[in-house]
Amino acid sequence: MIRITSFAVAAAVLALASSAVPQEQPLGVVTEALTYASPEFGSAGLVEFPLMISRAQLRFFRPDTTDPNYYSRVFAQAVLYDTTGAAVDSNSTYFSSRVATLKESQVANQMLFNKLAMMVPPGNYSARITVIDAVSKRSFEALIQDIKVPTPDPLSLAIGGPTLAYRISRAEPGAADVNNRMVKNGLYVLNAPMGLFAHTDTVAYLYAELYGLRRGSDSADYFQSSVTVSDSAGSFSRDLGWKSGVKPGSSAAVTQAINIRDWPAGLYRVELAVVDRADQDTARASLPLRIVGPVPVSTGVEGGADPYDSLTLADKVNLVTYLLTPPEKATLQKLADAGKLTFLDQYWREHDTDPTTARIENRDEMIRRFRYANQHFSRFLTANTGWATDMGRIYMKYGPWDQRQDVPTPRVGNPFVIWYYYGVKEGQTFVFEDPLGNHDYKLVHSNAKGEKYDEAWAAKLREEMLDIR
Repeated sequence: MIRITSFAVAAAVLALASSAVPQEQPLGVVTEALTYASPEFGSAGLVEFPLMISRAQLRFFRPDTTDPNYYSRVFAQAVLYDTTGAAVDSNSTYFSSRVATLKESQVANQMLFNKLAMMVPPGNYSARITVIDAVSKRSFEALIQDIKVPTPDPLSLAIGGPTLAYRISRAEPGAADVNNRMVKNGLYVLNAPMGLFAHTDTVAYLYAELYGLRRGSDSADYFQSSVTVSDSAGSFSRDLGWKSGVKPGSSAAVTQAINIRDWPAGLYRVELAVVDRADQDTARASLPLRIVGPVPVSTGVEGGADPYDSLTLADKVNLVTYLLTPPEKATLQKLADAGKLTFLDQYWREHDTDPTTARIENRDEMIRRFRYANQHFSRFLTANTGWATDMGRIYMKYGPWDQRQDVPTPRVGNPFVIWYYYGVKEGQTFVFEDPLGNHDYKLVHSNAKGEKYDEAWAAKLREEMLDIR
């Protein structure tokens, strides 16, 4: 069973709402983990993270005056961790949406779909999913736990990647409107992560892959599948019956349309059963189907306790590590605990960028950066040391990047990541390398004053016509 701990659960549900999400709320994204243990992959397994986001949440911009259209820009990343909490692999992507007018961007019920995927050895994993609106800087975070990648077994019938979808159609080769990331076995599959559907949806589609099919006689060279649906209370049941499919080989895809028109909002279970008629081998899979009723959208900004009060003394000290001058750091280190608290309170009062408000907004922003750095840049998932890494230091000083380029498998050299900040002075760039291949990225080049400068990297970036001098 896969558990999802979301830092924006309410926002994920709002992604299905009929109206736009206010800009003050976290970004609403729905995601899950799907695993495939096809013997065709050899000893590895495939993990996929389908993503769904409501377009009305995104901020659109016009890149230049010669193009009349408006565009959104979304960054998505998945980082996979082993049972010790160490990062073992990652994948990321940018994707965009285009509209003719800003009014069009706010049309309700327009969803964007994408997917991240990784090939990994069999085992147990967890994953952190990050999605950022690169224009507004609003973000989504989710931790997916208990991801089990089984060992492929060509001698046993198995079901891989069972999922529900909003749409399944034949993928036309070369079609301009088809995202190839969403194509499975020649089918265009728009996943419904976590089985979430709105009360206005009329059809849910089931997709799954079969492995370990045996070749039999002409009369037994087929498989059969059945789908049943029931609610959590046991008062509702639908049996869609059995259907047969001819084996194209040792693997096959199964699809099934489920009519959910006028079904009450609530939680249902979809049960898939498959029988290989060559040897009567069977396999089963179960997945949730959640129908969400109308969701009221709050337009106000809720107040709350000051997040600074929940920090430990050590975290409060770490929060200002990159803000204090050397003399201030020396003074702070000499104080007892009570003195440190007084010093820090005085520091923030003196550096409040808007003393007319009750909150210290710049301190709130620093706390957000501190927590983000710990969540994303810590070497181990359970540690809170990301703020002390090179990536954490730059993130805390400069905040979210304007653009990010990930190159996990360069033709030459180590994996590297480039962060671009277009609004800082004349534009600043930071290059991080992963010299040991363990996702511990080190800053190797920047054009920012006081940071490490590497002429070889500067020349390389100039040759690629990137924004650096």
